[in-house]
Amino acid sequence: MNYIDFTIAVSIFLFFFALVLMFSTNYFSNISGLTKTSEFRSVTEGLFNLFFSGKGIPENWENLNIVPVQLGFIEDLHRIPILIKENSGYNLTNEIVSVDLIFDADCGNKAWNSSVRVFDYEGNNFPFKIINETLCSNQFLKNARIIWLTNISSNQNKKFYVYYSSENIINQNYSISYNSSSWIPNNGDDWTENNANDWVCTRMSCYNSADSKLRYYSVVADCDDYTSGWYGIEYNPTVLLNLSDYKKLEFWFKSNTTDSIELQLFTDSNNKYTRNITPTTYWILYEFDVGPDSSGWNEYGSPSWENIDHFGFNSTNSVAISFWVDGFHFKKIPVEVKTFPEEDLSSISSSKINALKNLNYDEMIKTLSGYKFRIEISE
Repeated sequence: MNYIDFTIAVSIFLFFFALVLMFSTNYFSNISGLTKTSEFRSVTEGLFNLFFSGKGIPENWENLNIVPVQLGFIEDLHRIPILIKENSGYNLTNEIVSVDLIFDADCGNKAWNSSVRVFDYEGNNFPFKIINETLCSNQFLKNARIIWLTNISSNQNKKFYVYYSSENIINQNYSISYNSSSWIPNNGDDWTENNANDWVCTRMSCYNSADSKLRYYSVVADCDDYTSGWYGIEYNPTVLLNLSDYKKLEFWFKSNTTDSIELQLFTDSNNKYTRNITPTTYWILYEFDVGPDSSGWNEYGSPSWENIDHFGFNSTNSVAISFWVDGFHFKKIPVEVKTFPEEDLSSISSSKINALKNLNYDEMIKTLSGYKFRIEISE
């Protein structure tokens, strides 16, 4: 090896040695910072897991106004998956979805009524109504009927989720205006009214002529033409109804007696379909099949489902009664509703987060080994 080669080799060695020395010096000078960063990361991950992996100790610390032994901001969340199917071949607008749900059969107080929400599978929030509530205690639901509206195409399937928890959160106060393309009348309530206003009942004229709505009527024992079978409330729509494509009749009804009452659908005064119902003294929803393929109706004369002229309710005995009817409507084949078993989830508890405002910050710091922290939550 000559001196030139030796000089070049030494130069290259010194260059790389200088690079290694520079990187080594830089690494060891930052190792303290790396250690602190690693420590902070570890502490942060520990706090996150502490806060958002459990309810805390005790689990209901937010209701006790004390500094918990262990902070936790998680609350149980439940949801019931619901699948609806359109089987009639119609494109439906504002179709009413009505489903009876059991939220808490054992009354474990896990479903506060204002916590209920309805979402579709894409996360869209749907306004809804809760009716027919059965409560366990306070405002905790045992079971109820949930009603909301949706558009659904012919033969389409759509998935929804009904969420609920034990948290007493702000009620959304939703308002639903029914206007279904598959109902007659479209809003389900144009023909009936449950206001407690009575008027004189005469044969085939037991409705209020001012607004043409079938409504409350208090029937006395000597009502006109009782002996000929006309006794009760009747309503005459302005047009003949062709029910050949309609499959269901729904209405709400209550009475001051449980005596049998006859429901009548007339083609004209001499031809009608009838069936008896047994009312209750509280509002109850009745649903019957209608149309050419339906059963359970008695026929008098030669009635036709394609030409329904008017309908009514008549008492079947001579005692004085009062009864009410509301939401009388016909509808096409309703969407098929299938519910699935409850699913258990978890979510951040708004009540636990709000409870932090009432806790002593210095005391909380002691429970966290002296680490200061800040929680920011955004939607």
